[in-house]
Amino acid sequence: GKLLLGMDGVWHSGLAVHGYEYWYGGHVWHCRSGRTPFGAPDASIVLGRTLWSRAGVLAGLRAELLPRFTIEGYDVLSLNCNDFCDALSMLLLSRHIPSDIRCQAERAMRSSLFTLLRPWAK
Repeated sequence: GKLLLGMDGVWHSGLAVHGYEYWYGGHVWHCRSGRTPFGAPDASIVLGRTLWSRAGVLAGLRAELLPRFTIEGYDVLSLNCNDFCDALSMLLLSRHIPSDIRCQAERAMRSSLFTLLRPWAK
């Protein structure tokens, strides 16, 4: 909670495009929006509309994002679901996701709790 982390929590994020949600958690995953293993979202933010088709989104993911977002590269603090959503948003909309989401790992790293837990946080 806020006392230990200095923030309300550390949240998972995904990006919904054309009725599918895309997220990263060691692998890049997608499923019908609202049907992720994480349950219903606590919040949803409209970032905009893309001109990319669903096939174009999948091709862009394969070409631009899959080489970077791998199981070996996953790190809860330095390459996580929020980094993936930001990269996908930049690809599709040429804009970042909100900074309070994009920078939450950076803020969490400043907390004393994360300093203690970092060796186990991968």
